Amino acid sequence: MGRITDAFAAAWQIAGYSNFVAADSTAMLAEIIAAVSQVLERNQCDPAAYAAIAERAASFGPAYVLQPPAAVAIGIERYIGAVATEALIELNIAIAAMAALSRWATALPDVPASRPGVYTPTRARQLVNRAAITALVRRSGALGAAQRLISLPRMAPIDGDQLRTAISAIFGPVIAAASIENDGTVGSLRAVLTAAITLLGNKIAPQTATFFATVSTLPLHVCAHKIYQDAREAGRLAQANPTPHPSFMPTELIAPALT
Repeated sequence: MGRITDAFAAAWQIAGYSNFVAADSTAMLAEIIAAVSQVLERNQCDPAAYAAIAERAASFGPAYVLQPPAAVAIGIERYIGAVATEALIELNIAIAAMAALSRWATALPDVPASRPGVYTPTRARQLVNRAAITALVRRSGALGAAQRLISLPRMAPIDGDQLRTAISAIFGPVIAAASIENDGTVGSLRAVLTAAITLLGNKIAPQTATFFATVSTLPLHVCAHKIYQDAREAGRLAQANPTPHPSFMPTELIAPALT
């Protein structure tokens, strides 16, 4: 994730500071894990991905923050990315989870000041570290939402428009905050947003397409016969609905109009 990782590594530092600075970052990671775990436990997940994410979360203990800053960032980025792209099965839930993370803020008590607006060097470092983790989580949430789009099948225009609005709403505040921070991440975030919007445009089915739902998965040729009364239209249906195995088509299909 390039610039996002670099920005965190440039801002966040544990080495050379009191133990409570490391403990503060560890406590923030525990908050993130708790928020993610709550979403995973309440929604349908891929079992293997769920187990892998739980294992990754277990590594976010006190020793985790003692790694080089870039390694800490990459671990958090991958953790959030896996939640979006591997664990959560339902698209809307995944996008909503990433939206929540893109607005995430710590609930830890405020960093104590020596007097109003004045902090010791160590407390100032604690503040900077908190801001770095917060920015990383929010940016990772936005990137996770964009990554989830890669595996989407083609969709109806109305669904594509709603998703485009949701993605733009996620990225907007994150990009605005990065502009204020001026840490070199704005260009990367904007590029990802542009790519995501372009990808969605390519996945939106023609206006002439309709939708067909089945109670259970059916073979491709059976679906084609049900929709077009002609199994020979299976190729048209397969092109609009890519699937790993044509014997098990999705229960919701895009059905391009015959021309």
